[in-house]
Amino acid sequence: YDGYKQVHDAVQGRCLLTTAEHEYTRYGFRRLIQDKAVDILQPDVTWMGGLTEARRITAMASAYDILVIPHGSSVYSYHLQYAFTNCPVAE
Repeated sequence: YDGYKQVHDAVQGRCLLTTAEHEYTRYGFRRLIQDKAVDILQPDVTWMGGLTEARRITAMASAYDILVIPHGSSVYSYHLQYAFTNCPVAE
């Protein structure tokens, strides 16, 4: 997580940093969010335990104005797009 923060700070203003398709619980996402280590989170709804966990993470990211663009989750991520303004598209 510290590495993401270092990379984020180094490229800030030049490009957006995205990650987290291999993060599986809200606890890892919380660290990325609180440290403001990324610009865009990409949870995979099918790998992380479903919509309930995805909704928790998307809501947490919303409080920090962090975008969420679900990673390859197909129709499962559409629910997030309809429910959260910080989830404008899906991969």
